[in-house]
Amino acid sequence: MLLRVNNLKKYFPIKHGFIVEKTVGYVKAVDDVSFTLDKNETYGLVGESGCGKTTIGKTILRLYNQTDGEIFIDDEDTSYFFMKRSEARKYLQKHYIDVLHEGIKEKSESEFLKSIPDYKRKYFEYIIKNGEARFINYMLSDLKQKRMHFRRKVQIVFQDPTSSLNPRMAVGQILAEPLLFHGIAKNKNEAYDIVREILVNVGLKKYHVDRYPHQFSGGQRQRIAVARAAILKPDLIILDEPTSALDVSVQAQIIKLLKDLQKELEAGYLFISHDLGVVRFISNYVGIMYLGRMVEYGDSDEIFDHYKHPYTEALLNAAPVPDPKKRRDRKQFIIQGQVPSPINRPSGCFFSPRCKYAFEPCSKKYPPYYKVGNNHFVSCYKYEAKS
Repeated sequence: MLLRVNNLKKYFPIKHGFIVEKTVGYVKAVDDVSFTLDKNETYGLVGESGCGKTTIGKTILRLYNQTDGEIFIDDEDTSYFFMKRSEARKYLQKHYIDVLHEGIKEKSESEFLKSIPDYKRKYFEYIIKNGEARFINYMLSDLKQKRMHFRRKVQIVFQDPTSSLNPRMAVGQILAEPLLFHGIAKNKNEAYDIVREILVNVGLKKYHVDRYPHQFSGGQRQRIAVARAAILKPDLIILDEPTSALDVSVQAQIIKLLKDLQKELEAGYLFISHDLGVVRFISNYVGIMYLGRMVEYGDSDEIFDHYKHPYTEALLNAAPVPDPKKRRDRKQFIIQGQVPSPINRPSGCFFSPRCKYAFEPCSKKYPPYYKVGNNHFVSCYKYEAKS
């Protein structure tokens, strides 16, 4: 499996005070999110602004360190790669050594290892065989090399190419820099040969290497951003609303470009977007997010054709119908009230204060996931008896 995200949490502390800062609360941007993604597959994340989609992408990319949870790339735990060594030690202690101690209280070592998923078992086997101190030293060794390898394997295309491209560097310099840094090209001449080749692959011209970002249109700048992400031939590309700032015709060109590149690179895509039509077209799997949590997830067609969660129902029916003769009765799908604050969320299901189907259990405890179809799960008490 290319990407595994297990119980990911990202909380931002709220500070108060000028001389002595105190943490008075947390913005719970992402709270207990889990999903998997394999090569040649696309996972779409959908939800309204502020639900935590982009935070998930940036945390996977290690622009943020997670508050809790695990992130595995190619079955390798990358969660601690960019932490300070003291924080990394605490992480390894909590997620491996403490788990091992707790697990072997009631089971034998062999029984405990059988209960551990295959992709994590090697770490616990190392602790048992070599001891805790050697395990910590082994995991923290060559962190610089691990970080460089990670940066080559995981890339991102940001929403706004204008602000994500350096205005003081020509396109050739922007694209050649990662090639030289990672040692893929031996010198500038070799790097520029690779740059010209990928510019042609993304629909630009070879002579564009000497132009600056402001000399291109919005669609061309996004092609440059895609080229920058693809030039290292990564295994995972995070696409943070890559078409939202573009015209519809240009969007279609960028989506086709992304699909073609995925076949060539055999990469996995994490596709973050508000455009439900684009998400359905490009995604194999879809997760619907609300206030930091995934309320429904599964196969793309299952989610769009047989949605179950009340929030998913309202979200999908808010999209316009591409037929001027058809009209939706939007009144029955309008959500009342405002999105609660991520600082002070409602008790129980976060959507319950706005949900027309809410009943007694909804306000007491957050619902678990219930299986409602083939690879289709929903976090809603309506489906408790049906799962």
